[in-house]
Amino acid sequence: MELQERQVRRRLEEDFEPHIDLSDYQHHPEDEQAKARTTRALAALTVAAHAMVSVEDACASVVDESSDQGIDAIGISAARREVYVVQTKTSSGGPSPTEVMKFAHGIRRLLDWDWDALGPKARRRRGEIEEALTDARVIAIFSYLGTQGPNKDASRLSTQLTHEVNSAGDILEFHYEGLRENYERRNIASGLSSPDSELTFDRWVTMSDYRSEIMGIVPGEQLATITDQFSERLFDKNIRAILRSTETNEVLDETLRNSPSDFWYYNNGITIVANSIGCSRTNPRSSNETFSLKGLSVVNGAQTCGALSRALRSNLPLDDVHVTVRVISTAGHPEDFEKQVTRYTNTQNQVSNREFVALDPYQQELSDILLAEAIQYSFRTGQALDDEEYDFAFDLEEATRALSCWSGVDNATRAKREIGRMWADLNASPYLELFPRDLNAATMYNAVRFWRYFRDSYNAYGREREHRVKNIVKNSEFMATALFMQWARANGAEFTNIDWDVATFIDGCAEQVRVLSECVVDRHERENPGGFAMSFFKNQQKVEHFARTVRTDFQSQLGVSASSA
Repeated sequence: MELQERQVRRRLEEDFEPHIDLSDYQHHPEDEQAKARTTRALAALTVAAHAMVSVEDACASVVDESSDQGIDAIGISAARREVYVVQTKTSSGGPSPTEVMKFAHGIRRLLDWDWDALGPKARRRRGEIEEALTDARVIAIFSYLGTQGPNKDASRLSTQLTHEVNSAGDILEFHYEGLRENYERRNIASGLSSPDSELTFDRWVTMSDYRSEIMGIVPGEQLATITDQFSERLFDKNIRAILRSTETNEVLDETLRNSPSDFWYYNNGITIVANSIGCSRTNPRSSNETFSLKGLSVVNGAQTCGALSRALRSNLPLDDVHVTVRVISTAGHPEDFEKQVTRYTNTQNQVSNREFVALDPYQQELSDILLAEAIQYSFRTGQALDDEEYDFAFDLEEATRALSCWSGVDNATRAKREIGRMWADLNASPYLELFPRDLNAATMYNAVRFWRYFRDSYNAYGREREHRVKNIVKNSEFMATALFMQWARANGAEFTNIDWDVATFIDGCAEQVRVLSECVVDRHERENPGGFAMSFFKNQQKVEHFARTVRTDFQSQLGVSASSA
């Protein structure tokens, strides 16, 4: 055994193996348990090194078992918008074609949401993983302890997988990481303690004493570097889900790309809680001063930090980006002080694009018209829907999705990808395309009902088929709704009639819905064979072309059906 391998195995044994779950191996011989423990520990080390999560969280990401389809761990970094899919090998030699083929097969199953083919450990995390996959890059990692790289056949298999999955968009990377890489990061566990860092303020003020609180201006590149360094450990566990708020993320990313110098004006800043705040000077300078923060945690502003980190990793210039930062020390406060700061900074003064829709007087007019018909349209945040008091109730998000499909495939695709952008500017498109001043309230009401009934009928087709088909149908529902609305409007649909029986209309179109479903699936498998449906149906350009061909297929199939009848 090489000395480097010996040292890696020692770190796996001491740092990771004590946290590895072997409950499914309790009846196996000790030598098999030891092998499984090491294999799983290497998978956890790989996740920890990439996602920068704690040892405990990395070990919890392990999904290795007898039916794992070659996937030993699935790690998630919401801050980086990355999902890490890991296979490990602790025996000698490099990755073989058979091992790579099995791993590639498992990755396909995961991307197709074929949960029945994956093991129980992965299935238990289905909701978490599916949510992450909707807006993340997938990093496939074959991690091993050999010194040889993959042979020609193994490399060909991983290259082929990457090419096929990325045919609709660049979402998958595939890496081989052998003994050298694992030796370099063998001590990762010692660097995963509570984050400590220095922060230099261009300008700062304090209400009493800098050791208690600071508020000031910090260069964006500093925050980007810290976020990239600590990743998930930088954020309080109570707010990590905020990192997946697509609406805010898209706006932040666009500002950093197109107008970085305006970032400070548009951004509310971040709040950091630290165990202590220190400075090398007894009397800190009022500008360009560096403070040391022990045990820091970002409790508000996770999206801002995530956007800055992504910009840094994309090599965007951050020289002109500045952020308002507030740092609060927990020293001298009650034990639950950090939890209270986290709670209140994330529930007060949170304003998104949706809130500004309430400023549009036409929304109130639409609501009043429908209210007279015992229909509730809720366009204000926090206004609860009441299905018992009203004959029908729906909110702004559902209206936006339905009207996006009503207006055409382009807006339907935009709404699927980033619904918050549909409300970004009340005086411009796409908002005015969805809510024009002559929008008939009955049309909006019927579009929402059509959206509900059609999607139920359309997705029923997918539920009856295997997982890849189900995945294609589910991810194409926005485009399909737009196409079927267009067909319905030319075939007797009465969207402007408040009394139109939408449910009966959809029930009477069961054959047409089935035909459309089959056209979508068949065309997808011709144009995106082996590809990832989730990314395909977010690609504006591809969906625009795809929808035209599906429309032609659909009309042709209906013509054949009519002739046969």
